[in-house]
Amino acid sequence: MRKRLNYLLSILLFTLCFSLNLRSQVDLGFAYPKLWLRADSISEEITQNIWRDVSGYNHNAQIYDFQFENSFEDFNYNPSLNLLGTSYIEIDSLNLNLDNLTVMMVYQITDSINENNLWQLSLDSSGNHNIGMTTRRILDFYGASPFCEKNNVLPLVNTLTQGVSTSENDELTLVIGSKDTLPFVGKISEILVFTEMPHDSIIKIWETYLGIKYGITLNSRSYYNSVQDSIWNYYDNTNFSGQIIGIGKDKYFGLNQKQSKTSDNLLTIGFGEKADSNLENLAELDDLQFIIIGIDTIALKTRTELNLENGFILTTYGNFRVQKTGSQENATFLELNYSKFETDTSFLQNIHLLINRSSEDSLEVGSFDFYPPVYIDTANKVLVFKEIYWDTDFNGSDLFCLAMLTPDSTLNYALLNEPDPNEDLVNYFESFYSNSISDELHNKLNNSLDENKNSDKLTNESTLENNFESTVAIFPIPSYDGHFELEIRLAETSNITISLTNIEGKTLKTKRLKNISYYKESFFIKTKGEYQIKVETKAEQYVCKVIII
Repeated sequence: MRKRLNYLLSILLFTLCFSLNLRSQVDLGFAYPKLWLRADSISEEITQNIWRDVSGYNHNAQIYDFQFENSFEDFNYNPSLNLLGTSYIEIDSLNLNLDNLTVMMVYQITDSINENNLWQLSLDSSGNHNIGMTTRRILDFYGASPFCEKNNVLPLVNTLTQGVSTSENDELTLVIGSKDTLPFVGKISEILVFTEMPHDSIIKIWETYLGIKYGITLNSRSYYNSVQDSIWNYYDNTNFSGQIIGIGKDKYFGLNQKQSKTSDNLLTIGFGEKADSNLENLAELDDLQFIIIGIDTIALKTRTELNLENGFILTTYGNFRVQKTGSQENATFLELNYSKFETDTSFLQNIHLLINRSSEDSLEVGSFDFYPPVYIDTANKVLVFKEIYWDTDFNGSDLFCLAMLTPDSTLNYALLNEPDPNEDLVNYFESFYSNSISDELHNKLNNSLDENKNSDKLTNESTLENNFESTVAIFPIPSYDGHFELEIRLAETSNITISLTNIEGKTLKTKRLKNISYYKESFFIKTKGEYQIKVETKAEQYVCKVIII
């Protein structure tokens, strides 16, 4: 009970600071809600089952059959109200002269089978002529319009704009959840009602605020802050939009999200040190400071072999992009759930965070930063990385993945970045490898440096002899058993990237190779259909169709 009261006191402090800035926000000419219920702005009146409207228009809500002791649930490190099926929220005597109604609601239901009511607006005192929304359909004057057959149990930002006509004499009642049929079972964090039809660009801004705050991916959407600057461009990052989370500050909305996690708990990012709640995270942020992370749909389920120029192979997992807005330098932490990681857990200490500081969508030599885990939480199956700074070269974004630093791949990194190894490099080896392995690395180091010099000489001589046209070929076409071969002949030695995608554009495999003039690889695809292999060099791009029948 004491913890609940402390939590409530913290929310009250936040509410006071938020309300002091409220009127200046309304004066900005920005589309602003006429009703705004926020679970992180609940006042002491919640003990009387009253949820105060923070819009400034005093459309306070009454909560019925509400149990305060079991009321709060975590929603991306923010509080939410937990409705158990018998509880509902009602706002009556709404004095709204409507031509259009836009309702935004952040919620997550626990019932995947039964249809739940989200909200319902009664246009007269008898309760007739309802419009509203359920987890499966839209209710309007003419009946119910189905839009799905089952409930989505992931966290959602649900927005509906509905044409409606009322006058000042109409008594309007808005019900959240349901007091009769279709009860709502789950969490509700925020409800916003606009009485005009906001432009789509304004809706995107409000949805960005809600998506960042509650860790909800906005599908096929770019993200914008309150001054309408882009902080995540969907069209530039379609390969990194499987899940999107963000942290940052925007005073206009009272947003100060300092830590966030994906809905499947794959990834958690935060400023400073992780806390039990967002409010308890002590990091200080400048206004309009954001870090947005996008994750590819494959995430950590497949691995990529990065062939480096000295002949060693670096094994990497995952594909993530970070986009930073604002000039403030903030240390962040990352937590990655290794239960979703395709590797032997006995090698967890060898997994490093690899950050590509270049602006290119490839891992170029010299642009790597490696971060070893500072802690391995075996109880929760989490790798913890700390003191990470993003966009240190100010190009706007970074790529990162996980890299398996076996002795060979560690040596490879050293060769590429330390051509004249010294005692510091030896100490780095010995910091997480045994003496016997370190001795072996010394021997390999000397041999590899000699081999690289000879390899460079042979490469130069070979380049002089290559006076033919570059070719990329697939055979056989079509393939009747799923087996086919890729053969690459380049007129000039180049770094290349090979990508295999399906007909929907989903990347199934990626491989990056260094200093290639000739390369051949066999593939096998079990599923029939059409695919594409794309080969990219620094100067050219080749696309070949693959047909499996």
